[in-house]
Amino acid sequence: MRATVQRVANAKVTVDDRITGQIGRGLLVYVGVAQDDTDDDVAYLVDKISNLRIFNDEQGKMNLSVRDIGGGVLVISAFTLQADAEAHWDMGHEVEGIEEIRDEDAVTAIEAAPPPPSADEAELVSPQDLPPLKEPAEDARRRAPAQSAQPVDRLGYRMTDLSGFKAEPELFYEFAYRDTIKGMIEAVIETEGPLLADVLAQRIARAHGWLRTGGRIRERIDLHLSGYDTTSESSGVFLWKKGSVAETLPYRRPANEESRRAISDIPLAELVSVVIDNPDLFDMPDPARDMARFLGVERLAATSRARLDDAIARARLHIAAWQESTA
Repeated sequence: MRATVQRVANAKVTVDDRITGQIGRGLLVYVGVAQDDTDDDVAYLVDKISNLRIFNDEQGKMNLSVRDIGGGVLVISAFTLQADAEAHWDMGHEVEGIEEIRDEDAVTAIEAAPPPPSADEAELVSPQDLPPLKEPAEDARRRAPAQSAQPVDRLGYRMTDLSGFKAEPELFYEFAYRDTIKGMIEAVIETEGPLLADVLAQRIARAHGWLRTGGRIRERIDLHLSGYDTTSESSGVFLWKKGSVAETLPYRRPANEESRRAISDIPLAELVSVVIDNPDLFDMPDPARDMARFLGVERLAATSRARLDDAIARARLHIAAWQESTA
């Protein structure tokens, strides 16, 4: 099974002037299926494509998957991808060495627009002339104290240094290597938790020299996650140290440029605390936009705006509940 993937602003397939498939922003995928392909091949390809981080985040870095942006996927059958590489062929001529798998309806036309410029992918946010993010204000603490079982790292958020571990990629799937993987996981969650399970997998994979995290790698890592608490959010599953899940958690500034997080990578508990500690955000015409500025975001994607709106709404409820309980 082979596939080619293209980012698109929109794409559609028409058969006899009738639209049979259509998506907005997302991925256009041409798939060539061979007769000996199995369900395992399909599952591998689906996992691979859905986790490709080929969309820009708020920092302009290619760090988001089609799942992260809530995009669509349009799949087109393309048996020519199974062409024998040794065969000679040109566009418009018969291709030799291909076992064709026929569809009921042949695609007669495909219209796909190229990806839009990065400026169009997200709302631009100017960080100019803005006050720094406030430390937890006494007034904010009186209104809605943050209840967190997790200790706060006053040094801020920083990526885990795994160089102290002896990474041996060739042993990754061996039983005897389990303690090394477990140790890496503990180090990452101790330093960065709570964090996305996807980010944890990325840290472990890169420590072994791998740029991508496939299904088999994730399965191996997941074997060691039963001892951690989890929360499901719009951007994925977050991992917490046992017994540390809380509605609010003091925001951890990036310790350096390398440790800067996308909004999707920041747990809602931290985002809620940002609002609680900066109650003036409620009085702004566009609280989400101003919050993005405080966080140093230059481009605010629609999914990230929705996440900030969610955090603002939760902060309102948190403050209102606390005020009612103390009235």
